[in-house]
Amino acid sequence: MRRFIHIKLRLLFTLVVLVTSMGAQNIVNPAPYCNGPYSTGLCNQPGASNAPGNFINDFIDCVQTSGANNNINNCNSGCNGGPNNYNLHCSHYLQVAPGQTISVLLKSGNTYAQGFAIFIDWNQDNIFNVPAEYVAGTAAVPPAATTVIVTFTVPANQAPGSYRMRIRCAFATPGPNITPCGVHGFGETEDYTIYVGAIPPNAGIVTATATVNSPICAGQSINLNAVSGATSGITYTWTGPGGYSNTAQSPVIANASFTASGVYSVVASNGGACAAYKTVTVQVIPYPTFSLAPLTKTICQGGSLTASVVLPFGTNPSQYSYSWSPSGAGIFNPFLQNTNITPLLLPVNVTQSTIIYSVAVTPTVLGCTAATTLAVTINNPLTPTLTMPQPVCNTYAPIQLMAIPGGGTWSANSIAVSPNGILNPALANLEPIPNIASYSFAAGACIVSNTVAFSVSKYISPALSSSLSTICVQDAPKSLMSLVQNTLNGQWSGIGVNNPPNFFNPIGLATGNYSLKYKTRSDPPIMNICPDSVFLLVSVFNPPTPIIASISDKCNTSGTVTLSASPLGGIWSLNSGVNSLGVQTPSLCGIGTNSVTYTAGQGTCVASSSATFHVSKFNTASLSNTVLILCASSNPYNLMSVVQNTNGYWTGINTSTNNFFNPAALPSNTFSLIYTTYSTPNPTLCGDSKTIIASVLNPQTPNISVAGPYCSKGGPVQMSVTPNTGYWNATSYLSATGVLTPSLCAIGSNNIQYIVGTSTCNATQTRTVNVEAFVPATLNNNIPDLCNTGSAFSLLPLTINNLGVWSGPGVTGANFLPSVTGAGQYILTYQTASSPGGLCTDASTISVKVFSLATPQLTKVGPFCNNSPPIQLQVSPVGGVFGGANTSAINYSGIFNPGLAAQGGNIINYSISAGPCIAYAQATINVEHFVSANFDKYLDPLCKNNEVVDLNSLVQNPGGIWSSSSPGLVGSKFYPSKANIGSDNIINYQTFSSANNFNLCPDRSTIQINVIDIPTVTINSVNSGICAPVEVFFNTPSINGNKGKGTWYLNDGSEPQNGLFISHTFKSPGTYSVVFNYISEEGCSSQKILDVPIKVFESPSANFIFEPDELSISNPEVNLTNLSSALSKNKYRWTLDSNTELSDISLQTQFNQIGIHKVTLLAISPEGCKDEITKTIEVKNDFNVFIPNSFTPNSDGLNDEFSPVFSKYGLDSRTFEMQIFDRWGKSIYSTKDVTKGWDGSLNNKGDVLLKEDNYVYKLRYKDLEGRIYDKTGHITLLNK
Repeated sequence: MRRFIHIKLRLLFTLVVLVTSMGAQNIVNPAPYCNGPYSTGLCNQPGASNAPGNFINDFIDCVQTSGANNNINNCNSGCNGGPNNYNLHCSHYLQVAPGQTISVLLKSGNTYAQGFAIFIDWNQDNIFNVPAEYVAGTAAVPPAATTVIVTFTVPANQAPGSYRMRIRCAFATPGPNITPCGVHGFGETEDYTIYVGAIPPNAGIVTATATVNSPICAGQSINLNAVSGATSGITYTWTGPGGYSNTAQSPVIANASFTASGVYSVVASNGGACAAYKTVTVQVIPYPTFSLAPLTKTICQGGSLTASVVLPFGTNPSQYSYSWSPSGAGIFNPFLQNTNITPLLLPVNVTQSTIIYSVAVTPTVLGCTAATTLAVTINNPLTPTLTMPQPVCNTYAPIQLMAIPGGGTWSANSIAVSPNGILNPALANLEPIPNIASYSFAAGACIVSNTVAFSVSKYISPALSSSLSTICVQDAPKSLMSLVQNTLNGQWSGIGVNNPPNFFNPIGLATGNYSLKYKTRSDPPIMNICPDSVFLLVSVFNPPTPIIASISDKCNTSGTVTLSASPLGGIWSLNSGVNSLGVQTPSLCGIGTNSVTYTAGQGTCVASSSATFHVSKFNTASLSNTVLILCASSNPYNLMSVVQNTNGYWTGINTSTNNFFNPAALPSNTFSLIYTTYSTPNPTLCGDSKTIIASVLNPQTPNISVAGPYCSKGGPVQMSVTPNTGYWNATSYLSATGVLTPSLCAIGSNNIQYIVGTSTCNATQTRTVNVEAFVPATLNNNIPDLCNTGSAFSLLPLTINNLGVWSGPGVTGANFLPSVTGAGQYILTYQTASSPGGLCTDASTISVKVFSLATPQLTKVGPFCNNSPPIQLQVSPVGGVFGGANTSAINYSGIFNPGLAAQGGNIINYSISAGPCIAYAQATINVEHFVSANFDKYLDPLCKNNEVVDLNSLVQNPGGIWSSSSPGLVGSKFYPSKANIGSDNIINYQTFSSANNFNLCPDRSTIQINVIDIPTVTINSVNSGICAPVEVFFNTPSINGNKGKGTWYLNDGSEPQNGLFISHTFKSPGTYSVVFNYISEEGCSSQKILDVPIKVFESPSANFIFEPDELSISNPEVNLTNLSSALSKNKYRWTLDSNTELSDISLQTQFNQIGIHKVTLLAISPEGCKDEITKTIEVKNDFNVFIPNSFTPNSDGLNDEFSPVFSKYGLDSRTFEMQIFDRWGKSIYSTKDVTKGWDGSLNNKGDVLLKEDNYVYKLRYKDLEGRIYDKTGHITLLNK
């Protein structure tokens, strides 16, 4: 659970990215060393390192060394939160001497146990790839926050210089399992520098700041300036766009053009590894150049166009502001680059007008404004008038439509209307689908049109698609609608119709013809524009019941018979033995009782009758086979095995009741037997019988005379036997007449046999005749000429068998020995005989000739390279033939070609002959293989930070010697990191034929390797503000010509963006470190971190409420309560009706005028982020007047005058008039002063009160909102 919480906190706090400038204490991700990531995120702290409750403590908290000349003491360092948890410490370093043993004290954070591993790049190849570079580590995982000491020894022969030391920790991982660059879960990586020998004067870090006067206009000077904290020994290197480079501390670029814009980088260095890198961004703003699209435009009344400011390719439109005019002329938004313009509509009687629009374009950075105009012409043609016909039927002829003005084009929502206005009703939409015709008339480029609807009804044809055949009165009602082509709006009538509707029902009708009518109306039927009708004649038939004549019984083998019934012309059915014409075939009928149906009538209107008859089965006595010839000794024979039907019986000599024939005691003769059957189920109707002949044999036993033995080469011999009434059993060596041929017999015993009788009933005798094999002495080959030095010659292969005996000079057994006879010619004899009696013998003779010869001598040569020229070999005696035992490098005449020889020893044979005698000599010639130093492939340009190249992979034959003055060559490996920049890396490769003879056939090749330096990249950002959300523009001014590829990592949770120039909106407050990875066109990569992280502040959210929510002029006080976010931190400014500004958080005020009052609250954060909200408060007029209906002018101080009483607010006293009249209409008093009432006297003279009576008053007054009131009424004057 603890690790689970740990992981959640890690994910939560990955939103906070802390990046330390490369000029500060820690430098993040310096190239070219690898950077091993941690998969679970950064080790950032939610609080101070090792603080209680801080669950992210997977880091190296202390590194402390001893035993060196200068030691590292970096404790309580915590987690510094660099990308991939990586830090390079410049201010901490070791100074050691070769052979020293260094102790390293290590400690992890408080919470989680870490294993440690230490790596040192002793071979300075920028990678930790040699096993000896793992110098120390914890064998196990020590507890968290405990110190552990490991040691390592500086190699005794280590050269003086600067070396990289890497210390990695990984959660719950022993040191040997930690890799220098691999992925681990939790942990931290720290790199340090080890100096072997003296510490160079440039050890340590450099700090610097950089400034510039930007932005500027084109033509002004760019003033760059860099300041370092060091007092001396600092060099400055400025780089910028367009290959700009300068080593001055404060260079000036005069008369700057737009191409000088971008990011300028300065490196302040004292020659050490930790220089300060700073960038400034320069913007040189040119006057805008642009064009308008379109330049001119003609549109129609009510039309619109998009007017666009076209900037040069690659220009960022957001860097300019836009102002379109005149206002109120249909411009959608006058402040957009591309805005929609919809000119105001022209009066109906104005057919054309031109409006001039203009746009001003101003850079947002500086006020360099340019303007131009756009003329828009508006055409406004008149709408045409259309005249359409009354509703028509779709079968009507085409109609000409009318329009004013003419000459336009017609169209419709169907193909019924041609462009020239011809309406073809047959092609129109049919009701209820409407038909809409449109007429368009072109007036210049504008097209005016009008539309009108018209109606077309569908003609419904009454045509019939079929008719009815004759209908039987018993048939079901027939649907008449199935006979018509169109059922819509149709109706049938006539006798038998409409029961049910549109059906014809024949039930109850007499035989005869009936006329029916079908009538249709057009669709929709309410118009009934084109009705039509048709007639149908229907026949009805009522058939009589037929009578079938009696049918007699028959056998199934009887002939066909025609059955009879009335009335004639009907159809027979329901019996497979009776066809539809009544022809009965008994063989097709069922055995036993059969039924048949006869149907007669007309068409489908028929009547049927049925009858029965009987058929018996004929059982044949035919035989399926014959009786075999029987021996008197045979078993009784089953006669039922030769019949087709087994329901009969047999009669004759030696037959039994169970139908068997017994040949016992019968002489050799033939006997007649009879088989009888009967029919079923009537046994007497058709019976049958058949006769068969049975033969019986009884043969005599024969006696063969004794014969043999014979030779296999002997002639044919006739065998004899008694009696000779039988036959010989013929074989390959015995004929059917008994002639024996010994040459066809097998060697040894051969059987012969004589038979009296048949194959199934016979007597036999067998004799054995012996034959001896003839062995030929034939020889199948000759003895070749032999040499007296040759070995024994075997004579066995010369014979066709090895059964004979050899004799003659030099013969021993079956071998001839030429060494015994010496030179000369000799006759040998071969003899054979048969076995076992020796009846046949044979003999043959053969001649043999014997020769002799001496041994040759070869002169020794070599060794050779396989590219040496051919050489003639010397031998004595000459006249023989050369050859190779394991090589094809020698020809028959003795010329040896080393180019064709095998590598190593080549065995050469020489032979010379006399007759069959051959003398041999043999020599070995050594040939060494020429090894080519040619290259199989060549290298593309390499980047300084590329991996090491194995040069042996480039050549055809690895294993040679590599040499070069380039520092990048080490053995057979090429290290781009150590090589010369450029093409000054000449590598030589030399090969030899043998390790023992380097001068026999050497070869040499050269390769030139171009090494490209790691690209120097600077990045720049331009903020549109500091308050969230804020859009930031990023560019790379150090990359010329927008070449290469780049990827930006914004570290705000968004996906990386590709490109050299991007913009990004940071939506949440925070500090964001931006990392840019760059790959040049040559494939070389580099990384740059934005010097100053993007800092985004939270914007306040302004809000307030007012109470009460309704105000009146009589009660205008209002409380304004501030509800803005972060209330105590913000500053506020209230604006009341655009003329009163107050800075209270909340306030109370009043509005003393009727109407709508605008209240604006502006909230300003401490960082200057603003938000504004405006609300309106309405003060309503509660103006009223009270007019008394009587008064008493008696000077008692109460109700002495008549005057209207107005509410406190709302009266416009400048417009007031009161008049008093008596009942006769005479004016008594008038005033325009609202403060003076009527005192009851004439004209307010006060001397004589008028009499008590009713008087008429007339008032006219106006309120403060400008409304005028006229009131008339009565007032009673009382004198009491």
